[in-house]
Amino acid sequence: MTARARPWWFRGAGTFYSRAVRFLSGRGLSRFMLLRKLNTFLGAYFRSRVPEFVLLFGNKFYLDGGDILGLSFALYEKGVVDMVRNNLREGDVFVDVGANIGYFTVIAAGALKGSGHVYAFEPDRENFLLMEKNVHANGFANVTLEQRVVSERTGPVRLFLSKYNRGDHRMYDPEASPAYREEEHESFDQHTLEDRRRAVPVPAVALDEYFGSRPAAYFVKIDVQGAEGAVLKGARTVLSGAPRAIVVMEFWPRGMGLSGIGADAAFAMLKEYGFSKIYRLDERPQKWSETTFDAFAAFYRAHERSSMYVCVAKEDIIL
Repeated sequence: MTARARPWWFRGAGTFYSRAVRFLSGRGLSRFMLLRKLNTFLGAYFRSRVPEFVLLFGNKFYLDGGDILGLSFALYEKGVVDMVRNNLREGDVFVDVGANIGYFTVIAAGALKGSGHVYAFEPDRENFLLMEKNVHANGFANVTLEQRVVSERTGPVRLFLSKYNRGDHRMYDPEASPAYREEEHESFDQHTLEDRRRAVPVPAVALDEYFGSRPAAYFVKIDVQGAEGAVLKGARTVLSGAPRAIVVMEFWPRGMGLSGIGADAAFAMLKEYGFSKIYRLDERPQKWSETTFDAFAAFYRAHERSSMYVCVAKEDIIL
């Protein structure tokens, strides 16, 4: 099935389903058998109708079999897309950490129009091959793809694979974390103690070691399922020394706690690295609003189990 118009009701239902799964993940709902069966049925229904590719922003995106980003229904994370497209400048370095199938990689390369460079990091082989296909399909030459994890140090690590969601592999075993509470169950995707993640060895790299100390204007997008603190810890020199830097990242306090570098520690690093501007993405209607560091800290502490997007910058940005 190639790209074609989808009925309005199908697009609406698919968008609602994909957003609901992302919103409910990590809330302990897998302990309810009826919800597990409903999730399995709906996931199979929508996956069976996924097209081979979609066209967005004039670019072709080949999809994984499950269309985990929901691109056949709607834009994924429209607010983050707007932030990237509005604030990338000619000559910038865009770093996509947790690139999945290359969605933001392709969008950033298109926005740079051949200038600057995009570096994309994705450890999962199937995701990586699809990302490679998407970059080549759109003819981008200013993109470097790395099949590696980004972490606090360079060396071998273990990646804990999700059996149900190729966007939910993690750099830690949530059920083995001291912060894990068995009665909660870890996620909506049925990862219970009886359904443990399989660990595979993968290479890791710290951004400081990868880029060295050369000055550049960096735009870094991070979405690594709670391990954002490890990425930031390994990027101290890059982010502190950048004359202009923007970081947009998923911020999931519960996952950060499970990963071993909690939300407070990650948040402290952002301030330590010299970021003075902070913005929070309102989920509906996918709009950014400027806030303060104290206000955002109060917000995420009151919403520990929710995931949210935050953006920090060293100067004013375009919302």
